[in-house]
Amino acid sequence: MASRLVHNAWIIMAIGLGFVLAAAIAVAVLVARSNEADRLVSHTFEVQQEAHNLLSELRTAENGQRGYVLTQNDRYLKPVEAAIAKVPGLVEGLRKKTADNPSQQARLDRVEPLIGPRIDIIRRSIELTRQGDRDGAIALVATGRGKDLMEEITVEMQQFDREEKGLLAARQEE
Repeated sequence: MASRLVHNAWIIMAIGLGFVLAAAIAVAVLVARSNEADRLVSHTFEVQQEAHNLLSELRTAENGQRGYVLTQNDRYLKPVEAAIAKVPGLVEGLRKKTADNPSQQARLDRVEPLIGPRIDIIRRSIELTRQGDRDGAIALVATGRGKDLMEEITVEMQQFDREEKGLLAARQEE
């Protein structure tokens, strides 16, 4: 009888230990999934910030261009050059951060060929102004090509942002 009680106690302890181990494994799995979800949410915020920074730098370059063409004051040029210098790194960062997302890569494939011509127009109008051909610079801006390019870039980047917001919502539900 006593040996049977000891035997039953061992069985009960083994079952209890099994439950504790199962609970510990379940908690570990939940923590790992939660950490991965948190990492993905953080990643999405980083992508959104980088996309916002790309548009912001392009707008900074546009604003400096207009300021310089209108005033011929060199203080407008430093922000233009700083902004233009940041753009390639921002595009490359977005490419790396969205490498696992074919639709975002396709958007970047559409945006990238628009950025170069937009920057070229900014630089060309500044150069014309420097050479004393302010009327030529204004005429270049008046063609609307730069504005059209920026609108196309903005539309693509808004779609980029919408997709990231969708990913964020899905990731926050996990």
